[in-house]
Amino acid sequence: SSAPAASSAPAASSAPAASSASTASSAPAHRGGGGFPAARSLVNVTFAFARTPLLGGSAELFWLSDNATERWYASLPAGLEVTERTYPGQCWRARDATTGNHLLSYCATLAPSQTVAIAPAGAVRLDFHFSPTAKLAPSATVVEESAGRAPTTVGTLRQGGTLSVQASAGARYRVVEGGSGKTIARQTASHEAEQHVD
Repeated sequence: SSAPAASSAPAASSAPAASSASTASSAPAHRGGGGFPAARSLVNVTFAFARTPLLGGSAELFWLSDNATERWYASLPAGLEVTERTYPGQCWRARDATTGNHLLSYCATLAPSQTVAIAPAGAVRLDFHFSPTAKLAPSATVVEESAGRAPTTVGTLRQGGTLSVQASAGARYRVVEGGSGKTIARQTASHEAEQHVD
């Protein structure tokens, strides 16, 4: 696998500088953060995306402006890696290119060279969302139905609400409409670190 070379100087503004198609983008502007002073030197962070049937074929890499707002930096096909120049304390996030689910978050350290593996997660989080609709009851129940275990209610959702569940990849869930007992959704937890379920 190849690692594109990083651009040289950091951007002068708070937004990252534009990148060319053949190289990784230049370093995001530095404002400190993560407890690191603003005068620190740039570091190289290599994001390596493992080729595995447990994850999708491509990831999108985002720099977190002010460690909060996602700013797209690179597409990363499985089996390849990309090196980004950044400052210690600045954070990055990888998302699956198809599902948009969160694969990894990483904040750069003081080490001059760092390698971060984008790999399948075993312990994951599922965020169940129940969109408002007049077609269904005002609430629904989320039930875990994993093999070898009795079905277990993990929580109740109201329309417009969210229920977050810590799970193991492979765990199976069923969403049951309140009142009717009708199954309105089924979900098996994948190996993506954080998963959005509608």
